Amino acid sequence: MKIKRQFLKDLNRRRVFIVPFLHLFQKNKQLRKLLFEEYLDTKPEPDLDLFISSYYTKEELEAGRREASKRIPVNQTGMAGFITQTDFEISIQDIRNKFYDLSAKEEVPDKFKKHSIEKTAIIQKIKQERIQDIIQDFNLYVIRNKDAETKEYAEAFAKNILNLLPKLENSLLSKLILEDFIENQKMGQERIDFMLDNKIERDIAKRKYRELTMYANNVINDYLNELKIDKLQINKKTNLKNYSANSNAQEKEMNYLDIVLQGYFKDNNREFLEKYFYRVFKKAEVEHFYEADEFFSGCLKVVEVWEKYLQDKIFERKSELYFLLNEVKNPKKPYDHPEGKTREHAIESFQKELKDVRPDGIGSQTFTVHLHSLTNGRIAYNLGYQQLLYIKKAILTAFKKARNQSKTLQPQKNDKQKPNLTIRQIALKYVYSEIQITRENGNKIAKEYGHNSGEKLFQHYSFYLSAANRKGKPQPCTPKRLKNKIELLQSVVEELPIDKQNRVKDEISILKRIQDAEYQ
Repeated sequence: MKIKRQFLKDLNRRRVFIVPFLHLFQKNKQLRKLLFEEYLDTKPEPDLDLFISSYYTKEELEAGRREASKRIPVNQTGMAGFITQTDFEISIQDIRNKFYDLSAKEEVPDKFKKHSIEKTAIIQKIKQERIQDIIQDFNLYVIRNKDAETKEYAEAFAKNILNLLPKLENSLLSKLILEDFIENQKMGQERIDFMLDNKIERDIAKRKYRELTMYANNVINDYLNELKIDKLQINKKTNLKNYSANSNAQEKEMNYLDIVLQGYFKDNNREFLEKYFYRVFKKAEVEHFYEADEFFSGCLKVVEVWEKYLQDKIFERKSELYFLLNEVKNPKKPYDHPEGKTREHAIESFQKELKDVRPDGIGSQTFTVHLHSLTNGRIAYNLGYQQLLYIKKAILTAFKKARNQSKTLQPQKNDKQKPNLTIRQIALKYVYSEIQITRENGNKIAKEYGHNSGEKLFQHYSFYLSAANRKGKPQPCTPKRLKNKIELLQSVVEELPIDKQNRVKDEISILKRIQDAEYQ
């Protein structure tokens, strides 16, 4: 049972660039079962998280990270390399170094080892056939090739994929990969928006992408119609239906990797990176009811993956140095240094290098984050440690700003002000009262309630004019977001005239029915 819990924990926190088609295994019970069986066959290996958990509880780790974020110098204009580490961060670094030393010497206790999803046979097959990379190349084809021949390339691509999938020896996985490819083509359009600034180029690329997917889908759909799924692998009436629903919901989840990349690799965003992250958060807050903790935690997890990449590179080099040191120390092994250095000098050199461990390197070697491999080829760039820290500082600074603002959103009440309502509540009150808010009268209305931003009030009013934005599920939908949305609507009922309350009560009832159906 303990191993099963660890498997599910690993499965739900792994990122797609580590485990290809991760979401298919997360959502489909039959694939999870297969993956777990192969997971048990892998050799347990040292795990840093398990090692750290022997020093800190989950609550202590979260508290330490929060304390570290508070120490960010928000008034500093220099590079983020000047950020001072907290005692917690120094302790974690020491624990990591101890873990890497034990790992290099193969002395990590068994209780800090676990099986590996990445090394299961099915994941290794997917990586070996490069199916995800080929799909990624397809999605980028019209961007990289302005004179793209869509029909010829699309049909060749589809036939190539259909020739590779049988090598996975799992017809269920093959089917879900193909259906996922078709269902996620909307993301290809969004990728074009992200990568091309020129409107004419974007429109041309989108038209060619539609042609490209049409030709590819014709071949793939013919194959899907003939594909026979083993009854032991799938129940068509349940699993595929559930998969389709889950896949559609997943499309609407916040893509934190995209957010971070778009922030740093677009010049204007990079120059004002803190403001960029804050602006994207405010949009997520208004449109999808994201809270600051959840949004900025997602952004920071992207950076943490990059930090771990550097740590892994350092660990590999340390392992190599320990091996070389043991070889040189062994008097029975022949020694012949290419530069004529003595055995003692080589030992001293290796020991010195092992002591010089930095966040971005060890000894004479400095590492960078290879984004090409970590983003499935989307960004061909080697990110330096100082650049990584610059991104991290911007996220944390925007996070701090969002937290501070949330504490001061409520205006001071005085005798001349109307009841103390938030911007959202005011906007909803005017929507349900059928009173128009414009850019012209927005400032006046906002000030009547003790607020200063008429533009923000107008934006919220425009958003809530749509019935779908009021009574539809928040996307992505979680119990907390849905509860927050219901409570928001409930909070304006008493602010309305009696003859205007029926509509909001009806929409609250709709949301409660969704809540009962989804989470009861």
